[in-house]
Amino acid sequence: MRNLKDILKEQFKDKKFKEDFYRGLEKTRIATEIAYYREKRGITQVQLAKMLGTSQSTIARLEDPFYDNYSLNTLRKIAKVLDLELVVSLREKNERVQEEFSQRADRNTQQKINRKSNKKRGGKSLISIP
Repeated sequence: MRNLKDILKEQFKDKKFKEDFYRGLEKTRIATEIAYYREKRGITQVQLAKMLGTSQSTIARLEDPFYDNYSLNTLRKIAKVLDLELVVSLREKNERVQEEFSQRADRNTQQKINRKSNKKRGGKSLISIP
């Protein structure tokens, strides 16, 4: 049985797949960081919207990993109200990202297995995750 790392390595030979993967990764990072820092500061979407002079639905859209119409101006405003530094950078695509992605996916899969196993064994897990 092939692992996710091997599958990704094979799929990354397809230029379109690779482009789509990195585009999706980019959108997911932005969306999750907005939601993470908003929640970390104890701010609701409604409150953030008021602070930015926009609607709650706009904030929900910005926190959606499938949304892809971010502007630097909007990200600057969000960074300002959440007291964050906006960092925009370019870097080479490399296997480290693929490796990290496959490790996270493997960990998530292992955690799901542990939860199911834990329930079946009355709270005793047989597999530990670092």
